[in-house]
Amino acid sequence: MKKVNITRAVYKDIKRYDHNQMNDFLTRYYINGFNDGLASAKIDYDVLREVLLSTKGIGAVKADAVINKLKELELE
Repeated sequence: MKKVNITRAVYKDIKRYDHNQMNDFLTRYYINGFNDGLASAKIDYDVLREVLLSTKGIGAVKADAVINKLKELELE
């Protein structure tokens, strides 16, 4: 997990924020964290295939279909 460091100048600015400014600041903060998490999320398709194949009722054809669909969604 990435440690967040707030400088003294940013801290002083935050103390002076009104409701709307604080809302905007926190929204930007959340969106940046969400995007960083999204960018770091990777699917290990080999592990996923093994898990799918170990699931009762899912064979090789269905497992490959699921993996191919996920790969298509990544490209969008």
